[in-house]
Amino acid sequence: MALNVYQFKVILRDVHPAVWRRVLVRDETTIRTLHETVQLVMGWANCHLHQFIIRGKEYGVAYEGGISFADNPDKVRLSDFRFKPHEEFEYVYDFGDNWEHDIRVEKILALNPARAYPVCIGGAQPCPPEDSGGPWGYMSRRRTRTPRRGRQKTRSNTSNQFDPDSVNLLLRDLQR
Repeated sequence: MALNVYQFKVILRDVHPAVWRRVLVRDETTIRTLHETVQLVMGWANCHLHQFIIRGKEYGVAYEGGISFADNPDKVRLSDFRFKPHEEFEYVYDFGDNWEHDIRVEKILALNPARAYPVCIGGAQPCPPEDSGGPWGYMSRRRTRTPRRGRQKTRSNTSNQFDPDSVNLLLRDLQR
């Protein structure tokens, strides 16, 4: 039984304004479930290869025709790493676009039995679209977009907002 919860901040590298999520996960979470959690909280579609790099070793979920990993993603648990606050590791998604994420251990909390995990507790900015050329292609396209003449930006535009509640609806399946 998990006794601790990790508060992670997942930050997408090289994208501005910053795209990040804050998520709580149980220490008994497996690599597979962490991968699924990152996919959901960031807004990725899980249609590309990925890997975690934790203390110099690669972990992930192997798919037919993709890369393989030495460890079973259903057996390796976060508690096996005994993470400390402020420790970081990396998550890379889509080896063509090369979306790199820093995952920082912000806090280690006591398990709240009344709360379901994983749960997203914050974040900023929507995730870039799949197959948008990685951070450099995506940022280049953002810089070259110009507003159309005669159209005013309105303060009611919420397209740059992040809603953790909508993400938590998606996380419900992982909470079981």
